[in-house]
Amino acid sequence: MKCKNCGFENVETANFCIHCGSPLKEEQQDAVQEKEEAVLEQPAEETVTVMEEAETEPAAMEEAETEPEAELETIEEAQETAAEPETEDVQEEIIETEAVESEEDEGQKWYYVENGASQGPVDQYEIEGMLADGRLTPASYIWTEGLTDWVKVEQSPFAELISAPEDAAPLETIETGPAPDRNKAVESEEWFYVQNNHTSGPFNQEVMKQLILNGTINGDTYVWKEGMTDWDHLRNTPFGASMPKTETAAPSGAQPAPSAYAQGTVKEKSIVLNILLCFLTCGIWYFVWLYQLACDVDTLAAEQNKPKGTDPVLTVILSILSCTIYQLYFFWKDGTVLGSLDYPGYKPENQAALLTILGLLVPVVSFAIMQDQINTIVKYGR
Repeated sequence: MKCKNCGFENVETANFCIHCGSPLKEEQQDAVQEKEEAVLEQPAEETVTVMEEAETEPAAMEEAETEPEAELETIEEAQETAAEPETEDVQEEIIETEAVESEEDEGQKWYYVENGASQGPVDQYEIEGMLADGRLTPASYIWTEGLTDWVKVEQSPFAELISAPEDAAPLETIETGPAPDRNKAVESEEWFYVQNNHTSGPFNQEVMKQLILNGTINGDTYVWKEGMTDWDHLRNTPFGASMPKTETAAPSGAQPAPSAYAQGTVKEKSIVLNILLCFLTCGIWYFVWLYQLACDVDTLAAEQNKPKGTDPVLTVILSILSCTIYQLYFFWKDGTVLGSLDYPGYKPENQAALLTILGLLVPVVSFAIMQDQINTIVKYGR
């Protein structure tokens, strides 16, 4: 909109000229003209006063327009400030409630030792049931989050249920503290052992001593803990002092039997490599492998004072002269000897019949089966 007084171009919505301050609407212009005429009739001092008032009117109107907006912004800020503490309080209550529920859900899971292996998790009612049906005894070891180590039932909150009636009240919730890191093996406490070709653990020293006393493990059992370079016999560890004297000491004047493993005469052999050598040497390695198997079986049998198998040299010679017919007797005889061996960590199966039948068709498969049994004995048997 163009000012009629000074000719300056203003925006369409302006009420006053931003250049000279003159009103842009007709009625405003008429009022200003009347004021100017009145001023001309007044003395000079009054004229100056009237002109100053006319110049301050646009600024006053702008301030009046901005005051409601400022008040509205102040009200909104006050409402947001008042709402923030309430929102934070509600969020903190929700987080605390979820944390309490999570602790209640996770704090009652129990673990127990059965047949030399750790079982669980179970809740306290399952523990009570196992105590009632005799699966757990006062001497059984149990653990839950908050306990620094495994404890016996008689030393736990379940002790009152050992002689309590069946309608005894359920246990109160245990106040748990920081849980130990059960995934990290502690060098001085966490032990593992091998039995029946299966690894069990981890167990602390007290549990291991209990397993020794009840006969679950003995001096021939392979054990391991963090810090050891390889599995070793229990008798060669610090637990050897806790073993019965009948296992740790030989009778007076008796000479211990020589160990084939200490001498290194029986070692693991690659089944795949032996089969490849049989083909690459046009069957020559076949008889070398036959000789090695016969020697290993005789060595293992002598170590346990068991009857030996066939003579290694005689087996090779007679197998060649009889066009491998004699080796059928070798499979039956030495397969029976392998099945008669007995180790704390492994009991070979008697597969003499299977070895003999396969010897008629694919004797290399019979060799592979026997070699696998010998490798397992070397690795886990003792």
